[in-house]
Amino acid sequence: MKTTLLILILASQLQASTRGDVLKAIESDRVSKFINSVWDDSKAISNKYKLPQGLLIAMACLESGYGESSICKEKNNFLGIKSTKKVNSKRPYRTFKTRLECFDYWGKILTRPCYKELPMTSLNICLYLLDSCGYHQSDNYSNKIRWIYKKYGLSKCDNWDK
Repeated sequence: MKTTLLILILASQLQASTRGDVLKAIESDRVSKFINSVWDDSKAISNKYKLPQGLLIAMACLESGYGESSICKEKNNFLGIKSTKKVNSKRPYRTFKTRLECFDYWGKILTRPCYKELPMTSLNICLYLLDSCGYHQSDNYSNKIRWIYKKYGLSKCDNWDK
């Protein structure tokens, strides 16, 4: 019992220091507040699906405009996830009850069979494979994610080769 408690305490301190390391490196208060606000939900989903937390945070930064986009505010859609149904030949953005629900849906997307071979071993491999799987439509998407990931030190969240 004491050993388990000690491990939990050390793990929470490690997580807090990692969050602190990331946040200390960020000069923008707006970005720092956004990353801090999504930290716990992104960590929970990262652990649940064994996906990189830093990648999830970087994608949330880009897709939600650091939490400022109307889609993010009105629909709790932090990742630009579109609905599976078409309305007037367009696919509207999906609405979520909470940010955690949105992140969980992302986790489910990346654990679908078409992504199951995605080796989460490096940011470059992961982004290349997301590109080749058709995860997004933008030509510059991977470069933008890579820039956010590196600029804000999100590699400190992930245990893979950088």
